[in-house]
Amino acid sequence: MNGILIGDIEVALIWVSVVAFVIFAVFFFNKYRTTDVESQSWFYFGLALFCICFATARIMFMCSDFVKGGIWAGSVLDQYFYWRLAAIFGIGSVLFVLFVIERYMVKTRYIITIGTSIGLVIALIFPVIPIGQMATYIFTPIGVLGIVGLYGYLIKNSSGKIRLKTFLTLIGIFVIFLGFVIDTDFGQDLLPFAPEIIGITASIVMTVGGLVFVLGYRMEV
Repeated sequence: MNGILIGDIEVALIWVSVVAFVIFAVFFFNKYRTTDVESQSWFYFGLALFCICFATARIMFMCSDFVKGGIWAGSVLDQYFYWRLAAIFGIGSVLFVLFVIERYMVKTRYIITIGTSIGLVIALIFPVIPIGQMATYIFTPIGVLGIVGLYGYLIKNSSGKIRLKTFLTLIGIFVIFLGFVIDTDFGQDLLPFAPEIIGITASIVMTVGGLVFVLGYRMEV
């Protein structure tokens, strides 16, 4: 299989993951519209925003790679512009999930949301790329670990189908984040594969994680 074909497959799977998360967003937005309990409806609205932001971040990272790889040679916008947008949407997607969990499920006074917001502020204010990258690589994992911790708390304090439902959503979030890590420079340095193979793997892992995440919320309690 030649490099051009592998590259085409990588790009195609990125778009598959983007479309998948847009579909997930539609699913959560529909639950937002059809749920009578106000707190639950806004919770689903936050999850819909998470999916939209995550899909947008994937597109921005792809645009950054295109400029970096010379595919968009001569583009008016440089790769760092797209990278900053990707970082903002990526951290923003985590913030939406943290906010709705802390607002409607565990009541932890937004401590983790505020902490993760620091990373978003840094990405917005400081144009120097190393600072923006460092903020993304530090605060995105902090936010995701916060989500994992909060879902773990909910699992501990639930039972039966509710516990299973919460466990599935936790696994989905973890797998999505795993795919995100695989697709970073850190993941590419760690894994002994070509960047295109890593990109293909990351897209598949993220999409599977999203499916598991949505499956958890589709379960009837």
